[in-house]
Amino acid sequence: NTPQDDDHPAVSPDGTKLLFDSDRSGDHEIYVMNADGSTLVNLTGNAATDEEPAWSPDGQKIAFVSDRDDTRDIYTMNPDGSGVARLTNSALEEHEPEWRPPAGDMIVYWTGTSHSVLSEIYVMNADGTGVTRLTDNSHPDGTPAWSPDGSRIAFTSWPALGLDIWLMNPDGSGLTEIGPSPRGDIEPAWSADGRIAYTQAHGDSPAQGELMVMNSGGGNVVRLTYTAPEEERRPTWSPRR
Repeated sequence: NTPQDDDHPAVSPDGTKLLFDSDRSGDHEIYVMNADGSTLVNLTGNAATDEEPAWSPDGQKIAFVSDRDDTRDIYTMNPDGSGVARLTNSALEEHEPEWRPPAGDMIVYWTGTSHSVLSEIYVMNADGTGVTRLTDNSHPDGTPAWSPDGSRIAFTSWPALGLDIWLMNPDGSGLTEIGPSPRGDIEPAWSADGRIAYTQAHGDSPAQGELMVMNSGGGNVVRLTYTAPEEERRPTWSPRR
């Protein structure tokens, strides 16, 4: 059997559903299932590559990335897969949209061909208007994540000698480095109480591809996994109930 690639998990705001993308049907589609793994449903079901889903804070919309119209753009749909709407139309590739909590009024994402070349972070209104570029430098920037109150964005930047986690305001100001590591820190994810889980990557064994958590200022670092040489990636939090 060919191994399945299941990726980009996203827990619904009420904690009852789990979104993810998978190539189990032959190409990448977006699926939803109950939190216990039951009742799996393919939401997209087409010949395109659909991936990187994200719930809106009220659970009424799903943002995702698709190449169904030849370029890799951001779309939204209803939780049952209906009502698909295209938000971006760019010659570049759009990646990893995230809704701004608590209102879901904005979406942050990164644009570029890959993390290995120049990529930058953008925000737009939830209807696709008001696109604004937040980063503009010589380093690839990606994997943005909103703080629980929507006042800050954590993201990964690829400077010359490593990977670091930074914070900035929604307008791109207030840049603060919080995750400098000789091994490299990527893929930040905020908890409801303001902690940040992330992947510590590109280091020597046993710390390559392990999950970590720290406070929003970068302190109190705790290692969560010890599974090297396997890699753990893309942490996500269940919602606070």
